[in-house]
Amino acid sequence: FLTSVANVKKELDFTEKSVILLTVMRKTTKNIKWFINDLGLNELDAWLAIIGGAIGLIIAVTVAIAA
Repeated sequence: FLTSVANVKKELDFTEKSVILLTVMRKTTKNIKWFINDLGLNELDAWLAIIGGAIGLIIAVTVAIAA
């Protein structure tokens, strides 16, 4: 029983860390987008959206595999 509790705790820690990472990434991306919009660099904004989506997908797949 203790081993299974330890495994659940380990998985929760990984999931919690992933959620925190995604939250920080979203906030950072939002701030960068505001800056880019202020400068009028729309093409760079599009590239950041593509990269951000790819990173989010990689993290989601990693979490799914770890679970």
